[in-house]
Amino acid sequence: MATAVAIVVGLGATALGGWFVYDSYQRLREEQASARIDTAATAVKVALDRVAISVRAVRGLYAANNVTKDEFDRFAVPLAADEVLRGIGFLRRVPAEDRQEYQVRFETEPARSIGIWQRGPDGAPVAALERPFHFVIESGYLSGEGQPSYGFDAASDPVRRAAIEQTISQFQLVVSDATSLLGTDERGVVFYLPALDRSGDVIGVAFASVTVDDLARFAQRTSGIAKILLTVGPSASAAEAVADAEPVTSPPNRQTFSFGGRTWTVTVGAAPSSASTVMWWAVLLVVGAGLASTVAVVGYIANRSKTEQIAEAQAQLRGMLDGIGPLAWLLGPDGKVISANRAAVEVMKVAEGDMIGRALWDLSLDYEEPEEGARIRQAIATARNGEDARFDFTIDVDEESRVLDLWVRPLTPNSARTHNLVATAVDVTDRHEAQEIQRLLMRELDHRMKNTLQVIQAVIRRTARTQQSVSLFENSLLGRIQTMSRAHELLAGERWLGADIDTVIRQEAGSFDVGGVIRIGGPRLRLSPKAALSFALVIHELGTNASKYGALSIPTGRVEIVWSITRIDEELWMLLKWQESGGPAVKPPEDRGFGSMLIERSIAYELGGDAHLDFREEGLLCEIRAPLHTIRPFAKELAKEKVNA
Repeated sequence: MATAVAIVVGLGATALGGWFVYDSYQRLREEQASARIDTAATAVKVALDRVAISVRAVRGLYAANNVTKDEFDRFAVPLAADEVLRGIGFLRRVPAEDRQEYQVRFETEPARSIGIWQRGPDGAPVAALERPFHFVIESGYLSGEGQPSYGFDAASDPVRRAAIEQTISQFQLVVSDATSLLGTDERGVVFYLPALDRSGDVIGVAFASVTVDDLARFAQRTSGIAKILLTVGPSASAAEAVADAEPVTSPPNRQTFSFGGRTWTVTVGAAPSSASTVMWWAVLLVVGAGLASTVAVVGYIANRSKTEQIAEAQAQLRGMLDGIGPLAWLLGPDGKVISANRAAVEVMKVAEGDMIGRALWDLSLDYEEPEEGARIRQAIATARNGEDARFDFTIDVDEESRVLDLWVRPLTPNSARTHNLVATAVDVTDRHEAQEIQRLLMRELDHRMKNTLQVIQAVIRRTARTQQSVSLFENSLLGRIQTMSRAHELLAGERWLGADIDTVIRQEAGSFDVGGVIRIGGPRLRLSPKAALSFALVIHELGTNASKYGALSIPTGRVEIVWSITRIDEELWMLLKWQESGGPAVKPPEDRGFGSMLIERSIAYELGGDAHLDFREEGLLCEIRAPLHTIRPFAKELAKEKVNA
């Protein structure tokens, strides 16, 4: 009887040990599959976010309504360099009654010959059918070879028309059903977002086209997972209706989420693994050696394999997060930082170890508005309840205002309980500044024209009073007018958004530097249009004086032009010094000419600074000071806009 009992107990223990090994193996594979599908889905969402940001950038560009082809091309080149995008552009909303007037602008075929067009039954371009509104490709840029289909009426395609109507009615980002991309035989989807003018009227739709295969390849490359299959389904509401009718349980290698009104399904292939062979050897070991020793061995094998797989998945996810541009944090449910990516560390200038354990809203974020911290706390509370929270907020980084698009979301949105949160922030300062600058540009240009005419009148009057002959008057006047012309030409090349001080000084001083005797140097600094014109006139006057009477009048003379930025009474100032040496002995002039008055008054009246001329015997020294906020592009105007708002 004892023998029988021992046999039964031994067989039972052996069977129990084998089952334990097999069950541990299955659990390990499920955990590995879950980690891989989470990584793949995150990579796909990052790719979709990049496309959505590009479409929003186009919408921001068209806030001023009128954009030339060259302006759009310069704007689109860095966006189209994104390896995900196939094309990007803008559809103009053209009412039927404005069609004839609008379509005369096209310069490329077939739009130049037939106006607004669509594809005929045989695929050839034909004049578009009449409809209340046409959505015409006005601007576009393709990432590959070929030319955008200017003049094509996107509303002529039922798939595109449905998506355009949906994005206008809902006023949010919408992704179309699969359709043929223009100019290729490939099929893809198109992202749409409506654009408004300053009065709030819809003027058109920004768009970007991608292929699903390109999105999948980007996700494979950034996640390190060899095989990712991506499919796009019907709208989220349709998918929910099907789910209510026929509940379906997703396999562990598949994840579904909604984006742009579409259902996106991510499927990953099976990972190569040697764990199966190890598992069967462990079973044999259990049978041969007994339950006690087998449990220890299997536990060791399972724990080591699990640790390696988790470490690999974490390394892949960390590598992907460190390789992207947006700032990213992994947060606990209470909003405290668990980890941060490289971009967050670099922008905030706080080591990752110092961030861990601190609440996101308590980090070193120099908010421009006190309530920004409260908004972040509210966003984390919203995400903790299973909902995404997203808004823009402004911080100061290196004494410059930066606008960040903050997105806080639950890490496991389909779970009944939220364990952790993910917060990402994208720098959208350029988009905000583009909107602000477009509004200020017309005002600035109007002011510049009036101011330029006043300056020219003053220069003519003052020059005429100080010159003794018509010839001298002509030379002096032409020199000053040409200086203003060169400064205006430089500013026009920069779209009147300012100019670099090094470029302004080198351009004006270069006309006097015959033998390479002028040394120029200083930190990089952008000047407002007003400051650029003032400094150009000052350098011209100093160069003219040096060429006639100072260091540049003899071969041994030298001139040094340097500038720096320093803090005076808690305010940043720009200091510029013109130092002459090696020239003839200098004597203070008996009478102050117009050049001296122009230097002193242009700095004082135009920039709120001061200029000092010291006629030293060894060479003229001119020292100029100006507050930094009066010479930077649009600094004063933007500050007024924020106060008035």
